[in-house]
Amino acid sequence: MEKQTKAIVLLSTILILTPFFINNSYGVTAPTSDPSLPEISLQLELYNSKGELVLYIEPTIIYLGSTVPDLHKFLDTVPNKTISVKDGIKYETVHFKDLIYFTRYSGQTSSYLYYNGNPVLTIRYDGFITQPGEVLHQDWKLVRIVH
Repeated sequence: MEKQTKAIVLLSTILILTPFFINNSYGVTAPTSDPSLPEISLQLELYNSKGELVLYIEPTIIYLGSTVPDLHKFLDTVPNKTISVKDGIKYETVHFKDLIYFTRYSGQTSSYLYYNGNPVLTIRYDGFITQPGEVLHQDWKLVRIVH
């Protein structure tokens, strides 16, 4: 009987803790970088209803979506890209801003880019609580290699 109890406790522990060690329900860890995207950055500024800056974050925890090609397709849709060449390699800088207006209290822990309704880039950060009337400014910058 004691062996069965230990086995049940061990099995239960494994089942309960497994979700904490994988990033999605399929057990596949999302990639955090790709050679075709040497720079991905995001600056977050949260302003209160009076227009005062109440929070500034530069998160660094990056997860690429299910397919990097879809992220590139999303980047193809963004206008006003800048081209540069360094050490014989051609780079394209994609820079754009988003605004999110909050009408109720909510917790924020991630920012996303979507293509065809699917997340292609997730950036996680320490959470914060928003209040009605606040505005989150998201300043995205992605640099990719152009072939």
